Amino acid sequence: LVDFSQDKQGKLRDSSPGRERAGEREAQKKERIDWWHDMLPRACIRFVECFCRGSEKNQQLMAPNVRLILSFAGKGLHATRAVSAIYEGNLKLCRSLDETSIARVVEILAGEKGMGSVRPKEDRRKAHY
Repeated sequence: LVDFSQDKQGKLRDSSPGRERAGEREAQKKERIDWWHDMLPRACIRFVECFCRGSEKNQQLMAPNVRLILSFAGKGLHATRAVSAIYEGNLKLCRSLDETSIARVVEILAGEKGMGSVRPKEDRRKAHY
């Protein structure tokens, strides 16, 4: 049976407890999904940064994962900070860094989203005669 009650405006509403719980469950499910998409990657990137900063051993452990970390770059997660922490103060690792990773960091810092070449800015100044 469905339990109907009137609201303040006199309209009939379904007041069965199952509907309210279903709405709450959907809201909780949405919050969990948002957490997985927003907070978890941010926390993981922050962890990598803190884990590697100042620890040569941890830097060595995380260096093979630089490409994975850079895949999160440009999404507001500060992945370049984590990559920086991996190589900071570690000359041996810096020498072993591959060119594609360097190019990706340069593109991120330049504001480019794709892996294409960096184009010069168009000169929009008016000519002075």
